[in-house]
Amino acid sequence: MATAKEENKKLILAAILLTLLAAVLFCVLVVTNYKEPNMLPVSKTKVTESNYTVVINSVGASDDLVAALASEDQGCGDTKNIVYITNQVGNTAKVKYGCAIDATMFYKKTDGKWRSISPTNQFINDTPICSMLKANHISAKVQPVCFDQEVDSQGMPTGNKTPRLIANSIV
Repeated sequence: MATAKEENKKLILAAILLTLLAAVLFCVLVVTNYKEPNMLPVSKTKVTESNYTVVINSVGASDDLVAALASEDQGCGDTKNIVYITNQVGNTAKVKYGCAIDATMFYKKTDGKWRSISPTNQFINDTPICSMLKANHISAKVQPVCFDQEVDSQGMPTGNKTPRLIANSIV
């Protein structure tokens, strides 16, 4: 007959084996049910190049938006303007652009043409001010957050309060 010590060892060993079995089953379930995040694979990214611009489209933006962006000349000289489309919802799009891809701009399709709608001085640290979003009817689907303060012509916050990052309430 087994002693109490031997019984405890058997119980501990059984608990360890059950824990290992549970861990293996968990890993198998995670691996077999893993899904990629909701992003287009890199292979779906399309690059369009013109004389002046390189447009990177990894969000499935419309062909007419890509063509409009590719036709713009930002005056980058020997280097090309780089435009990276970060989001397009219907007739509104958000892009990163510039000779060094260092600015953000919104575009809106009106009267059948894509037009830029804001200079970069309406942004604080690459996030737009809320009044600009409201004035141009840019929905939260395109830009979910904004700063609640006005900026001067150099993009610096005006007044004495610290800008607050808030949710864009435009539907």
